[in-house]
Amino acid sequence: VSRASVLSASDITVTPLKRLSNGAGRPTNRASAASAFCIEGYLLANNVIEPGTITVYAVITSPSNVVLHNGTIEQKFDANGVRSTYTTVQAVEFTGASRQFEMTWSKDEEMELEAGVYRVSLYANGNLIGVSEFKLK
Repeated sequence: VSRASVLSASDITVTPLKRLSNGAGRPTNRASAASAFCIEGYLLANNVIEPGTITVYAVITSPSNVVLHNGTIEQKFDANGVRSTYTTVQAVEFTGASRQFEMTWSKDEEMELEAGVYRVSLYANGNLIGVSEFKLK
C-alpha cells in the first residue's frame, strides 16, 4: 500500500526554449540561446492517492551538478525527508485518473547555461515521481 500511495509520472519531456521578441518561445538546443524550459509529462492514474491539488516540484540540475534557480535565495522543499532546492513548482489538480501536466521555468537573464546533459527530477508529496534528461550544445 505504501508503494501504491506514491504518485508516478511518465513520458517526461523537456523542451529548451529561446524567447522571441513577441514573448513566444521557439525550441532550441543551444545553451547560449535557451532562456526557458518547458517540462511536460503525464501523472499516472492512482486510486490510492486522495484526489485534490498536488504540488509538483521540478529540480533541474546542470551538467556540473548545480540546481538551477533564480535569485539569490534558494527555494526549498522536503524530498524524502531532506530539505532540497527546487527550480520551479506547479500545482496540479489530480482526480485519480491519468492526466497531462506542463510547467515552464524561465531563467534570469544574467544566468549563463553550459553545454552538456541536464537532468530534471520531479517530486510530489515528498517523493521522486519521475526523471528525464536533455542535452544542450
